[in-house]
Amino acid sequence: LRGQSRHTESYTAERTDCAEGSVTRGLDQRLNSTLELQSHLRQATLDTLDELALQDNNKSRLQVSLFALELPERNTAECLHIRRLRHDVDRTRDPVTHALEKETMVLRTDRELLTQTLKETDDQIFRLLEVKRLLEHDWSDKQEAFQLDHSAAKLVNDRLRAQFKAVSAALHEGVSEPDTWSHRSREHIGVCRREINSGTQLRAAAVQALGDVARDVEAAGEATDVALNTRLSQLEEAKAKLVDKDAMLRKEIAEEETSLASLRQALQDKESPLQVAQSRHWTRSFRPGADRCLDNPHFRLKDELEELPRSIEILRERLRASEDTLEELHRLHEDFVKDILNREHTLSLERRCVAVRSEKQTQEKLQGL
Repeated sequence: LRGQSRHTESYTAERTDCAEGSVTRGLDQRLNSTLELQSHLRQATLDTLDELALQDNNKSRLQVSLFALELPERNTAECLHIRRLRHDVDRTRDPVTHALEKETMVLRTDRELLTQTLKETDDQIFRLLEVKRLLEHDWSDKQEAFQLDHSAAKLVNDRLRAQFKAVSAALHEGVSEPDTWSHRSREHIGVCRREINSGTQLRAAAVQALGDVARDVEAAGEATDVALNTRLSQLEEAKAKLVDKDAMLRKEIAEEETSLASLRQALQDKESPLQVAQSRHWTRSFRPGADRCLDNPHFRLKDELEELPRSIEILRERLRASEDTLEELHRLHEDFVKDILNREHTLSLERRCVAVRSEKQTQEKLQGL
């Protein structure tokens, strides 16, 4: 019996040491696995933080670009408003109007693109923050589990910290298997990688959008400037032609007024010869008897009395025609003056548009830099 007792003591001591050593080795392996997963989780968290920083920078660029669009939008709207003040025939849908409307459409489309990209960036930042929260929570759980397992691994026999515990009380619902334990963390890391890849693609798309917006705004602005400068040249040329024509018209009016004065003088000059002829004819009608002869002076007077009224009537017709012509010339002159004033007014409006558009947005601002 004593021999069997000694054998039992030796056997149970060996089994106890073996079981305790196996648990210790298992705890060491578990600690190593936990450290490895913690390292992966920590790296994933750092990568997420880096991606968040990049997304924040990307968001700032989008906001700067959106703010930079306000200047060309304001300039375009102001130019459209200024050009509505044109008068008469100058208020036309010319190439400048089409260029301004196209530029407005380009700016509206670019703003919608940047707004949508900014919204997607905000959504991506929200998802990255959620991933960061999951990773940090998982890492925190691993850290707490590591500390507990490390404390358990340091427990050895003959230490006061080891006490009798109710083992069954530690078992509760929600325990996991080793596969599900590691799968959960690797799933979190996988989500992190997917979101980082999505963020990388989104950042590339945002950079592309910022570049496209800057190029579109610059191209639309240059097209409008070219159309505006061309319109200015056309208006200046048209005004110069109108001024030249008006000068010719004023010269023609002066000559016509001179001609009209000459005609009036000619009419006035016909009064004296007519009076002389009529007086001669009337005086000779009093000749007595046979002296009232139809002689050569009589026939010459008769011809003169017939010729002078015809000449006077011709002069009066020419005078009326000259007066009508002069009236038409004055009307044309008024039209020319009105057209010249309209051109000057339109030129002043176009120059205001050029002055408004002289303040341009830089490419760096449009790209959010």
